[in-house]
Amino acid sequence: MLPILDALGLDTIFGILMKVFPEYEADFAKKKSGQKEKVDFALILEGVPIIFIEVKALDIPLDVHEGQLSRYFNATTSVSLAILTGYS
Repeated sequence: MLPILDALGLDTIFGILMKVFPEYEADFAKKKSGQKEKVDFALILEGVPIIFIEVKALDIPLDVHEGQLSRYFNATTSVSLAILTGYS
């Protein structure tokens, strides 16, 4: 698993049933350049996304990105937890 998931203890909670998809595209808005927005990690359980994780550099205030993660979370009703975290 990824170190961030290990640190959160998620690998031991869900075990092998969970898959991790980096740069996950869902029904998010498109950027001005026409590209779809992507959440950094989506944790998928039995084919359904259940957790989104957005990771930012430690030197960037996280509250600047709350709206971004909120859009992702609200666009995918199966997701019950969205995590915004810093990582180096």
